[in-house]
Amino acid sequence: MSEFQIVLQDRYMTRQEAMQYLHVGKEKFVPYERVKHQEGKDSMFWLHDLIAVQEGLRDDERGF
Repeated sequence: MSEFQIVLQDRYMTRQEAMQYLHVGKEKFVPYERVKHQEGKDSMFWLHDLIAVQEGLRDDERGF
């Protein structure tokens, strides 16, 4: 049995980059808006925050 480790580098992304990274359109991006950071006129998102929201949505779907 071999072991491996996945290392994810955090990123700070624009709304458009975040939607592309998550492969979701504007309609499905709504739950992720709650973790946005306002940088002037732009909304920015940390990858670790987006993943936390995504995991929460999966837990909701599974009934946890």
